[in-house]
Amino acid sequence: MKKLYPLLSVLFLIYWGCSPVITYVPEKSEFSAIDFTPFTKKGFLFTPNKHLGKYESIGIIYFKYHPEAKLVKKEIERSKDERDNIISTSWEVAEYNPNLLLYDVYTACVAMGADALTEFTFEGIQSDYGVGSAKPISIDGISIKGFAIKRK
Repeated sequence: MKKLYPLLSVLFLIYWGCSPVITYVPEKSEFSAIDFTPFTKKGFLFTPNKHLGKYESIGIIYFKYHPEAKLVKKEIERSKDERDNIISTSWEVAEYNPNLLLYDVYTACVAMGADALTEFTFEGIQSDYGVGSAKPISIDGISIKGFAIKRK
């Protein structure tokens, strides 16, 4: 067993020594806005606050969304002097529009008989898939929560 430790140490150093090193991360700015106007025009209220007027309790809404992702293989051609092309695999995650996700929440609320979602929260979430596999992925998603009511 003692002879195994030096071998494992060498393998560990080779593995970590061959890994690419990140030396620069560029500046990044992101902006997103949630537009409630289409729902307000229909008489529906999204608010992070409690409703102070009279209302009928309808239910609790909890909506989670993660876009789909596909593991894609890409072949990278090498020069004529090198034998084989490089096969690279990477995850491609679908784009999504957070404003469109509100329509799903709105539809669920209206189907329950609500005309408002109070104590509304809209948060980014993350889920890990393939933990322990060769190509795990962590996918960003959206969580929407609130208290559905019918205002009187």
